[in-house]
Amino acid sequence: MDKNIEAFLYSASTRMARHFYTTTARDLSQSGIVSPIEQRLFIALKTTIHILDAEITSTHWVHKDNSFLSKFFRLTPQTEIRPYVVDFTLQAYNLHDDKYGQSPHCIIECDSWEFHDRTPEERAYEKKRDRYLQCQGYLVLRYTGREIRNDPYWVATDILARAVQAPACLSDEAFILSWQKDSYSLVCNR
Repeated sequence: MDKNIEAFLYSASTRMARHFYTTTARDLSQSGIVSPIEQRLFIALKTTIHILDAEITSTHWVHKDNSFLSKFFRLTPQTEIRPYVVDFTLQAYNLHDDKYGQSPHCIIECDSWEFHDRTPEERAYEKKRDRYLQCQGYLVLRYTGREIRNDPYWVATDILARAVQAPACLSDEAFILSWQKDSYSLVCNR
């Protein structure tokens, strides 16, 4: 590669990184997310979704009604599902119907020892809450603070893989999502 082109590519990459940093910092401040592990997971999810969407089509994050939209996913932090507030909801785009689902399919919970499962009463509350949400048709995904701190991109990829396989989400489409050595891929098998 020509040295001038390489320098320009580096400059463009730096500009994109600054833009991503600025918009993600703004999104975090407007989202109401205060837990460090929830913030870390939000950044990992947004990064992973951005990379996946960029491989397939351009990515446009739009902050609307506290939701972050991309071509294939809608991520909403601190969602009220009465009588509870969940850490995140995630909807995958339904290719069959050419729209997002009518309700979030996945609920993502970030659990740390600071706030969850410290006592038998808290464990019972969390289990009761999960059963209620599952009966409402949600797929409840829980990740420990340690998992999120140690490998947030693995957690984000695991969440997205489960989201595209959620019932009523992608109908008859089959997707494979994988994360290997800093590389993401989303493949649609028809």
